[in-house]
Amino acid sequence: MSDYPRAFKTFVWSVVACAAIAVYYTPRPPLSHGDFASLLALAALAQVSEALAVSLPVAGSVSLSYAAVYASVVLYGGLPAVIVALCGSITVQEIRQHKSIWAVVFNAAQMAASAALSCLVLDVVGVPPLTSSWSIHAVSGKLLAGWMLAALVLWFVNALMFSVAVSITRGLPLRHTLHAQKLASFLINLGFLAPLGFLMAVVLLRRGWPTLLVLAIPFVLERQVLRAYVRLAESYTDNVRLLVSAIESKDPYTRGHSERVAFMARKLATRMKLSPRQVDLVERAALLHDLGKIGVPISVLRSSAELDPEEAQQIRLHPTTGADLVSRIALVSEASEAVLSHHERPDGAGYPRGLRDSDIPLIARVLACADVFDAMTSDRPYRSALGTDVALQEIVRVAGTQLDARIAMEFVRMLQDEQTMQNVHEQ
Repeated sequence: MSDYPRAFKTFVWSVVACAAIAVYYTPRPPLSHGDFASLLALAALAQVSEALAVSLPVAGSVSLSYAAVYASVVLYGGLPAVIVALCGSITVQEIRQHKSIWAVVFNAAQMAASAALSCLVLDVVGVPPLTSSWSIHAVSGKLLAGWMLAALVLWFVNALMFSVAVSITRGLPLRHTLHAQKLASFLINLGFLAPLGFLMAVVLLRRGWPTLLVLAIPFVLERQVLRAYVRLAESYTDNVRLLVSAIESKDPYTRGHSERVAFMARKLATRMKLSPRQVDLVERAALLHDLGKIGVPISVLRSSAELDPEEAQQIRLHPTTGADLVSRIALVSEASEAVLSHHERPDGAGYPRGLRDSDIPLIARVLACADVFDAMTSDRPYRSALGTDVALQEIVRVAGTQLDARIAMEFVRMLQDEQTMQNVHEQ
């Protein structure tokens, strides 16, 4: 629990209070015996769906529990929907892993608040639950608008609260964490899972809970599609590694540089507790960060003399060239911004845009630390490799000017911890 800052704990209590108020004002529709059975089936489906969430490279984790929660919102509304949302807020696996109580409470509260506010929206616009209206109301524009608005609120409230939590715990600008809620997530939830949830609600209303076994088929198929996408992305990454290795092979001094930077950058991002999506993005950006050097003459890359202004300009163009190339590759295009910015500096003296401090993307700041360290500890045409201790001292010296101070010091602590562990094992 001590891992979380006080601001996050205060925010958790605020979310709990918001959820409690929203739940208090949500309707409590009467449920029949059959409704209880269907509600239990939806709650079980939400729990199983969350446990089977699929992590997508550079896109975050996709859980199909949204469909089950949305089905309960339009079918029952009020407290029943909150119960289903709570069932999808945490998995048995997370409990076994002793997940922090603060994380558990936050997940439960944000899911409850999202479901309750979605139900309140339907109540305010005058769209009753399907259990009380389906047989006597024809589908109208008002009903469709209400259901669409409820789906949007269910997604947006959850995304907003998650973004604020990440912003607080990782010290990131809120605009960056909000930006991380990508269009892909929006389209998957509102374009596929919301209609699927509505279909579930209608079928449950007409045919009862046994039909949920049939409705589980789209869930299984969608998960298989997502897993196939993951395998394709992993294969694509392997091909990218081969491409980078081929490019670096023309310069013996940089051979293996991108692989080493990717390895260290991923470890640093994991240590900083970045999201799985961000960790994957860091690794891909690190692999591709020097792709733009494909346009730099070998004579310039291998030069042991001081570069003249024209040669220096050719080197300074490689982030722009690399970002342009990466932006054209669909599966890794999101890494283009980090590739473009990996030579920017907090003091504004970097290139190509002279960005400062938090205006530099977080992924680029993480990548820069690993890039600088590997450059210093590798042989170059103009000097021999520096020792690890000397390189770490240099990183401490430039923290806050060339490198992000907080990230640089975390990188230093990471390597010092590794050195300590290695010394212990050698004794």
